[in-house]
Amino acid sequence: MGSGRSTGILLRVSAASPIVLALQECDEALRAEAIELFKQLAGGELDEEARFATTALLAEILFPNADDKGYPGLDLVEAEALAPAADPAAMDLLAAMDEQEAVFANRLRERMEAQGLRAYPNNR
Repeated sequence: MGSGRSTGILLRVSAASPIVLALQECDEALRAEAIELFKQLAGGELDEEARFATTALLAEILFPNADDKGYPGLDLVEAEALAPAADPAAMDLLAAMDEQEAVFANRLRERMEAQGLRAYPNNR
């Protein structure tokens, strides 16, 4: 009975070791922020969306070179491709964002053209 519990604890400690080591490598300000985020996670008061966002932020703090090219962070195009798998409602949100971006781009283009400006010198 006791050995099963000990094994579970050992497995959790072993799984946590990369996180602890990454936390140790953070500068002081990021370490303090990460610890506060861990406290929020442990507090049990976050809803599922807040837990997901908090966990993603912790991953970004602790493992900043997470993409396959060695660049810090996650590429926006890749993130938008992953979002629907995590939450099917994201498709509607992404479509609305694309529409808002298009409206903004059109308004900006109209204002620039009205003032005789072009976004790119070679753009006609």
